[in-house]
Amino acid sequence: MTVDTAGVAKALQQRITKLGGHASIAATDRVSGVSVSVRGTTAYQCASIIKVSIVAGLMMKRQNAGELLSAAERQLAKLAIEQSDNGTASQLFQLLGGVDGLAWAASRLGATGTRPAASWGMTTTTADDQVAVLKAVSQTDGLLSRTHQNLLLGWMANVIASQDFGVPAAASDDATAVYVKDGWFDRDDQGGLWQVNTIGRIVSPSADWVIACLSDRNSTTEAGIAVVEELVVAAHNMLTRAP
Repeated sequence: MTVDTAGVAKALQQRITKLGGHASIAATDRVSGVSVSVRGTTAYQCASIIKVSIVAGLMMKRQNAGELLSAAERQLAKLAIEQSDNGTASQLFQLLGGVDGLAWAASRLGATGTRPAASWGMTTTTADDQVAVLKAVSQTDGLLSRTHQNLLLGWMANVIASQDFGVPAAASDDATAVYVKDGWFDRDDQGGLWQVNTIGRIVSPSADWVIACLSDRNSTTEAGIAVVEELVVAAHNMLTRAP
């Protein structure tokens, strides 16, 4: 199947413009290499999607010492990913080494445009960077040991129902695994408008998609969810169907 990625990118840009112009999306099939990025280098605040990089970073830090996450650290990480618990994420951020530790982790994960902040949710990132992170944590025999990879992906496959939005909306009936981490908060610097982000992975017998969609200036959380889901579904549908 040949995919007109330039045509897909144009169509997605038109859709973003119609939705208000405050979103970006990047997607890659790890099997075929088909890829698209629309406004993929535009910076957005992370909100809770940065928790994947924090957890992965602490895993890499422990591996460098010849260790695994401790039982206590695993429990903190599980809560941070599955329930998006902010208190446990803050503890993990400090264990990683704060801003410097997150900068090190982002560099290792290929997120070269990500700029850590002392308030970790205000770290800025791009859709392209988040696709790089998803690739890194999904790579067999990659940066994460198999044990750590299974833990992180297992938590991303088991987020609570109220946070199971965004990337999973694009999963079709043949999907064999779906992983997600979402992030959202109202931004004081945008007059209380909402940042809503989704990153995740959809695996099927013939494909392995990693997708990141970031958006801001949404009137409500629900409006932001509608934006990212529309873009994720549109991108996935257009990229998986031959013209």
